[in-house]
This record gives sequence, structure tokens and C-alpha cells, in this order.
Amino acid sequence: CDLVVSISHCAAKAALAPAGVPHVCYCLTPMRYVWHLRDAYFGARHGWRGLLLDRLLEVLREWDRQTARRVTHFIAVSRTVQGRIADCYGRSSTVIYPPVNTDFYRPAPVWRQDYYLAVSALVPYKRLDLAIAACNRLRRPLVIIGAGQEERRLRALAGPTVHLLGRQSDGVIRDHLRRCRALLFPGEEDFGIVPVEAMACGTPVIAFGKGGATETVIPPGVSAEPTGLWFEEQTVDCLCAAMERFERCGDDLDPAVARRQALRFSRRRFARELFAYLDAVLQQIGHPRPWKEGRRSVWAGATEGAGDG
Repeated sequence: CDLVVSISHCAAKAALAPAGVPHVCYCLTPMRYVWHLRDAYFGARHGWRGLLLDRLLEVLREWDRQTARRVTHFIAVSRTVQGRIADCYGRSSTVIYPPVNTDFYRPAPVWRQDYYLAVSALVPYKRLDLAIAACNRLRRPLVIIGAGQEERRLRALAGPTVHLLGRQSDGVIRDHLRRCRALLFPGEEDFGIVPVEAMACGTPVIAFGKGGATETVIPPGVSAEPTGLWFEEQTVDCLCAAMERFERCGDDLDPAVARRQALRFSRRRFARELFAYLDAVLQQIGHPRPWKEGRRSVWAGATEGAGDG
């Protein structure tokens, strides 16, 4: 093959390319649970269990660093991940944002309703407990779509205005994105496709002001054309304050502006940027570009998911 491409958050980047063949890794993130989100995944562990976990994570970090050396070129899904690649691997990278299906997720002539929406895997680091607690306190309707290990705990936290619908189809998700008052996005994500899908439907987003959402959701004051709000701390007080602020100024958020922002992350843009990058890598080593010249190309793509973030 002329080129190896891996799409990885853990193991795929460890693929061995033939000698002299470049290996481009589209990095979703270095392993979250090993590097940045230990407590979010495993909780605070003490005693011998904590020591054993720390030792295991150190072994995994060393393996992660060593296998990162097999990659000749890193692509990051966001500036947030670009920073992590530099911190964890000591490597530079190019940012190419992931593709969002802005053809499917688009506005429709339907009435907005007064409920907030969260769409997420039900896992601890997504912080849906904040969304539930805020809506419990403010007595605001909240619909949660998703499934996962936290479902039982979150149902126990939910007050009378909170409804968990479980896993739903893309069509149901799109319908809710078109009808909800705003999307609540309380977790810190590598990129975060759901806020962009929401904006593609003309829906404002209230997001934690850290991680990928800071690269997609535009609050007032950052631009003359905002698409949502950030809240600064992952606390119930801070999220409640952001929701109340949104309810005072939400009418100033233009659905057409949100749609335009989402189109910056379209599939066509992704394909154009990715293949231009791969072209440049091949040109650096004097190889022709197989997808433009009709040659048989090998997408040596060990691919893997890293959740829905």
C-alpha cells in the first residue's frame, strides 16, 4: 500500500505500516480514561484498589506513548484534541473537524415547544446529572434521549418534569432537535457532534464552556452572530444561571445563524479537507494519489468508535 490511515481513540493507531509508508492517524482523542478523565470513568479509588488502578493506567499510558511513535502524521478532531496530542505524545497535529450530516439534520416548519433536550450516551462524564438537577430546581421540562450505564441512577434523580426516552432513532432525535427550546450539553467533549446537529436544525445550544463545544457554539460577546451560551463551571448553580440567561435573551438567537454555523462542519467540507491533506502527505514522499488516478488504494483503516462525542 502507499498509505495507512487509522481512525483511533486507542488501539487503531498502533497499526504497523510497511517500511517507508506514511501512517496518518485521525485521532478522536488520546484515551480519555487513561490521560484526562480517570475520576470521571472510575471514580475516586483509594487503598490497594486505587494503587492497582494507578499502576494499570501508567502501563497503558506508556503503551499509548510507544504506539503513537508508529504514526507519521496526526490529524486532530478539534483544537482541544490537538492540545491533548501535544501533551500526551509530544507531537504536532493538523485539525480537521469531523463530518456532520447537515443534509439530514436541517430545519423544518414545525412549532418550537418549551422543553429542553439532552441527547447523549448515559455515562458519567457526560454530566447529565447536572441537566436533571438544573431542570428539577427550575421546574423546567427536560427530555433526555440515550442509553447507558447511568440510566438507573439518572432515572432516580429525575423529577416530575424530566423524561428519559431511552435509545431512539435518528429520525426521532431530529424531530426533537427541531422542536425543543434548546439543547443542554453539560459535558466536556473532544468535539461534540450533537451540538452541531442541533444548530443544523436551527436550535440554540447551552454548553459547558470547555472542550469541543467552545469551537462550535458561539456565545454572545464572542461574535455578533451567537448560536448559544456557555456556562463556566460544571455546577447546578452555573447551569441554572445560564438557562435563566438564555430565557431572557434566547429570542436574539437566530436559527438561520445557527444553521450557517453548522454548515461549516458538513460532510463535503470534511471530504475536501481530508483528501487534500492525504494528497499532500503522498506528494511529500513522491507517491501519486491513487483516488485521483484510478489506482487501487488500500484504506488500511482499523477504525473504532470513541462514543458519540
